[in-house]
Amino acid sequence: MNKEELLANLYVLRAGISKISINKEDYDKYSSKNKYNEEKLNKIIEDIEINKKDLEYYEKENDKLSRKDFRAEANDAYRREKSKLENSINKKDNDFLKSRVILNGFITILGICLLIGLGLFFYWRYLDNAIKEMLDWAEGDTSKIKNYDLGVVYKNIIFVAMIVIPSGGFIAYLVKLIINLKNNLEINKRNTEKRNKIKSKLSNLDETTFIANYLQEKNRINYLKINDNKNKIKQINSSLNTLELDKTKTMTNLNETRELLDACIFVNSVLYNSLVKTYSFLDPRDYKNLDLVIYYIETNRADDIKEALQLVDKKIEMNELKSLIIEASKNITSTINNNTMQLASYMNNCFNNLANNISLQNKEILKSINSYQSTINNKIDYLSREINYNKELNNALISRISVSSETLAKDVSYMKNLAEDAEIRRRNNM
Repeated sequence: MNKEELLANLYVLRAGISKISINKEDYDKYSSKNKYNEEKLNKIIEDIEINKKDLEYYEKENDKLSRKDFRAEANDAYRREKSKLENSINKKDNDFLKSRVILNGFITILGICLLIGLGLFFYWRYLDNAIKEMLDWAEGDTSKIKNYDLGVVYKNIIFVAMIVIPSGGFIAYLVKLIINLKNNLEINKRNTEKRNKIKSKLSNLDETTFIANYLQEKNRINYLKINDNKNKIKQINSSLNTLELDKTKTMTNLNETRELLDACIFVNSVLYNSLVKTYSFLDPRDYKNLDLVIYYIETNRADDIKEALQLVDKKIEMNELKSLIIEASKNITSTINNNTMQLASYMNNCFNNLANNISLQNKEILKSINSYQSTINNKIDYLSREINYNKELNNALISRISVSSETLAKDVSYMKNLAEDAEIRRRNNM
């Protein structure tokens, strides 16, 4: 293999890994769409479950309401109403008794005051008689009587107390009585009116009429509740229908994106395996150094792949790889932009050779897909896009002209790992 053929093969190899890198972008796009559809489907399923629970609740509630009998409740309500009215009458009667107790209390207090006054009167009379007897004994000479003046003063004090206490108690009682009588009259008037109304209501409380009215009102409210629940059930069913349609549509979209993800993996697997088989002279682990290999051969620094890789290893040891990569990228960009025509005939042969290997890989992959009865429509459509390999790979080579082989190799490794994981899952599901 001469230098031009070797370079043509290397550039087609670069075109191949560039195409895998482009396909990775498709995979990322479908992966993002797949994630969106999965999240949307989970949300729809969650909403369906919530609506089903609500539907079950309202259906049970309506079933319970439709079978509900309010007769026992009506009888209890009648007894409670009757008891309430009777208790209200008793309370009003108790209020009358309280007003009488208050009046009796004032009479008792007045009696106590009069008794005190009467006791003081007798005590005063006793003191007065005692003083008169002492004066008679002393024949009018007060000097003969010890503490005569103090006794007179004490007698006068008792006299005043005898007048003040009963009269003061009477006046206080009279004022308080007038105030309370006024208040009691107003309260009793109101209580009498209320009592009469309650008594009238109680006398007019007919059990049959009350129960009939109670049942009518309860059944009316029950009917409204049932109708309201029916409307809610109708809305929920409508919502469930919409959600089921969204679920079906989302599942279809999800299946499509999953198939496209599988297709993307398979297409890259076909291309990767074809590249490895066609260009076995370069280990896939060295794809990251492809630009440097091309650079060394193109600039006549190396005559073959082995020699170019040895030079790369030396540059790695000398830590001079970074500047060399920049120089190699510029050289490859210039070659692709200006000198591709010089390699055109060689590259066409390389493209054709690679195309043959891809066709063989396609058949093997499709056979593998059919073997476990997978849906392959989208995969076949996806694979059929690769018919014009020359154009596809050439466009990939140009579009990834500014991307280093190191970056391209990372994309290749990523897609290769995905393909391996997919194959493991396929075997586990067989």
